[in-house]
Amino acid sequence: MSFSLTLSNLLTQTRVFLRDTATTASRQRFSDSQLTDFLNDGQKEFNAKIWAVISATPIVLTAGTTEYSLPTDNISVLRVTFKHTPLVERTFSFFDESNTDWISSSGTPHSYYVRVDSSIVAGVARESIGFIPISTFSTTCHVYFLDQPTDLSASGDVPFGSDNRRLYPFHHGLAFYGAYRGFLTMGLLQEAIIYLKEYENIISLAESFNKTRNMFNPNLRGSMPIVTPQPQQ
Repeated sequence: MSFSLTLSNLLTQTRVFLRDTATTASRQRFSDSQLTDFLNDGQKEFNAKIWAVISATPIVLTAGTTEYSLPTDNISVLRVTFKHTPLVERTFSFFDESNTDWISSSGTPHSYYVRVDSSIVAGVARESIGFIPISTFSTTCHVYFLDQPTDLSASGDVPFGSDNRRLYPFHHGLAFYGAYRGFLTMGLLQEAIIYLKEYENIISLAESFNKTRNMFNPNLRGSMPIVTPQPQQ
């Protein structure tokens, strides 16, 4: 039994909401292509809000190299590890105050920064990551980042990827977004607001569920002290 919705399911549900269920394409107000564009826009917004699609990639550090390209589908870096130890993200201002020549320091990396302007290293992408101190040896770091979801295109495509099962209960939210965009296009603002609110309610529910189960949540245990389990007598 499948609990996910596909693009085909979402198109059908969106047409029901929009009362645009004619089976002849020439009698439909919106084409499948237009509705798919709406659904993909909703998927992107959904992803940015709840961190739906998270990926990891290794970056091989070369001795003496300052900055490295981030993946082209990166939205935001969430975590970086070096030899299984998390590195601390710092800003340029922090480095400036602590070390006037930080960009030239070398040793074992303990911090990283993300640059969104042009890299100082030739051939490195506009969005890059730097490690401080600059590594004096070759090694591998792992970068965990918020990824761009793959656009829905084929009828069987599943939002956020078919292996993202924790989000199956929230797929129908995209149909509400599609209906919102459709009514907005038609100038029917009251109907648009109704469906937008339903979409936002589902996002809120998904966010509270997803982010509290996310390994990047820094305070998942709340204020409870760490207690070592004692063996039973």
